[in-house]
Amino acid sequence: MAQKIIIDTDIGDDIDDAIAVSFAVRRPELEVVGITTCYGPTHKRCRILGKQLSLLGVEDVPYAPGPRIPLAPTDEKTLKRWAEELPLEYDFVGDDERVRPPASDDAIEFLYDLICRHAGEVILVTIGPLTNIGVLFREHPDAAEKLKCIAMMAGNYPLRRREHNMATDAEASKIVLATRTPKFLGTLEVTRRVVMGDPEIQALKASKDPACQGLLRQIELWWPHKGGKTGPVVYDMSPIVWCFESGFFATREYCIDVLLDGPERGWNVESNSATPIDVSVDIREDDMLDMLMKTLLGEE
Repeated sequence: MAQKIIIDTDIGDDIDDAIAVSFAVRRPELEVVGITTCYGPTHKRCRILGKQLSLLGVEDVPYAPGPRIPLAPTDEKTLKRWAEELPLEYDFVGDDERVRPPASDDAIEFLYDLICRHAGEVILVTIGPLTNIGVLFREHPDAAEKLKCIAMMAGNYPLRRREHNMATDAEASKIVLATRTPKFLGTLEVTRRVVMGDPEIQALKASKDPACQGLLRQIELWWPHKGGKTGPVVYDMSPIVWCFESGFFATREYCIDVLLDGPERGWNVESNSATPIDVSVDIREDDMLDMLMKTLLGEE
């Protein structure tokens, strides 16, 4: 029986979200029962998501946008950026294109309904800032105990480094980390080892699959913003793979918390009062990349 998952994503900025979602819906081991978008212009992220799902031939996976601002108050400049900034890949869909509408305009109640409906069966996969999940657990504390587990691409421990998904809404991250729900943490330092290079890009170009062409277009929009990356770094694939093939990872149990104050705000630390989490320490990156491409190209 396929493992039920819910994905919470900030699709539309770094390209790995679109790749990870496409991978997830094509894996026979998984049943994606819902997707929510997080971080800033969440309705626009839903439009990118809706188009990519349509290209994948997936019309039955519901999705919903989350809150536009972080859980904790912040400065006006940051609030404005969260609310108004376009996702980098928004030209993939544009304002005038017709896209399947969200199943709900309230990701929090949408998540709670799905989790209650499939209590004990669902793995919640988070591949963006943790605002939606922090709000969910604050408003519905029983939601965490109804989950099978939480698989996250977030944080970086034991190496000390700020990681976007964990640090962007540190207050929400702290709520999520504090739950007793079993967790897997795919860290920045480990998940960054899965990278699509020129052979993988050329394979997408050679494919006539509309979904592969859709990913290629999003990669082209992302490319000017890639910085020092040699190609798409597929961080967000890791928690999805862990849901059905945990043997691709070596993990170690740490009691992880997140700092809320000072220059290291958003960094992970160990704490005697924190709950244990299985943290990635190694990954079979070659096997991961091989699985990714075979899945995207319809060969597996």
